[in-house]
Parts: sequence; structure tokens; C-alpha cells
Amino acid sequence: MLAISVIRPELSRTHSTLLDMVPKPTMHDGNRVPSPRFYAEVLLTESQWFGTAYDLINAASILKPHALARFDELDRFIAEKQRSGTVPRDPMGVYFLLSAFALENLLKVIVLRRCRDDFRSEIEKTGKIPRALLGHDLVILAERAGYSVSEVDEGLLRRLSRWSSWSGRYPVPIDRKDMGMMTRFRDGSDQMVCHYQRADLDRIEDLVRRVLAFAENGKDG
Repeated sequence: MLAISVIRPELSRTHSTLLDMVPKPTMHDGNRVPSPRFYAEVLLTESQWFGTAYDLINAASILKPHALARFDELDRFIAEKQRSGTVPRDPMGVYFLLSAFALENLLKVIVLRRCRDDFRSEIEKTGKIPRALLGHDLVILAERAGYSVSEVDEGLLRRLSRWSSWSGRYPVPIDRKDMGMMTRFRDGSDQMVCHYQRADLDRIEDLVRRVLAFAENGKDG
């Protein structure tokens, strides 16, 4: 198993700790809508994004043995040619979901770092998260972050995006057209994105490890 779930406590600041870092005029009493400046300070603090990413990575690592066990159960079910019985619950969708959200946070913190000044101005004017930080499409986020995506990585990122967008959370997507099993890749081909296999567990860990290293390479502090 890859050692990617290392907690960095200094990056896992709580909301109350962040309050101590913000100039007094921007603070609020908890019963009012925070000022755009305070909102921007929280959003642009990299430790907030890293801290959540680490939590998601750790949660996925806890779930991984259960996902492996489920594959073992299915192998036995098939080997014994069972015609009845209860197939164990499948945790792979949730594993994909947690891993996708971890990657999403890591890629978004890189985008944030590259566009910090523009984002600060936009946030203080609108009081909303910048459009460039919205969405769950990991391929688009990787492009915005300047992370090079191989053909193999693209397939995994597109499948992970499907799980984080809806498949790992809801029985159906918001729009029925997104329920299709195929999606268009960068090379113009239509490929399947609704499947997974045992090897994906290690492939996802490797991808998270590489994106984590890429994100941490330029982190604040």
C-alpha cells in the first residue's frame, strides 16, 4: 500500500484557528453573513484545502480494505457458481467518491495558487467562489492547474469525475443525458466510464500520490 495518507497537522487548521489570522475588522460574530474580505481570506488559505484533502485521503485508505474484501467475496461467489445468496454491499463507489474529492481539492488549491490575486478581487466584489473553482470535472481542473494528464490518467480521472458528480452519491444524475455509460475523450474517442476493477484501487492511490506531490511542491509556507 502506498504511504500517501500522512497527516500534516500544520495544514489542518480549524475554522477557529483561521479566525486568529484574520484582521479584526473582517471578523463576524457568527450570527451575521461574513464580509467578502473574510470569505476571501478563508477561501484563499491553502491549508483549508489541503486539510480537507488529507482527511479525504485518510478516509479512502480506511475504506480500501473493505473494497478489496468485496472483490474477494465476488471471486468466491463466481468460483462456487452460486445461484443464490446475498452479494456483499459494494464500497467502491464511495472509495471513488472520496478519492475524487481529494483530487478535486488538491487540483483546486493549485488553481487558486496560480490565480490568487484575480480570485481575491473577484471574491471581494461578488462574495462568491470563483467560477474557475467550481465543478467536479477532474480533467478540466487538471488542465487549469497545469497538471499533465496522460491517456491512462485521463481514463481514470473521467471515471472518478463520474462518481464525484453523481454516481457515488445519487441513483441518477441531475440530467438524464449524463447517465450514459460513454463519454468523449480528448482524442475524440467515446469510451466507457462506468466500470471499475480491483487494480483501480492501486491506480487511484498512485494518482493521488502524484497529484499530492505536485500540489505540495508549491504550497504556502
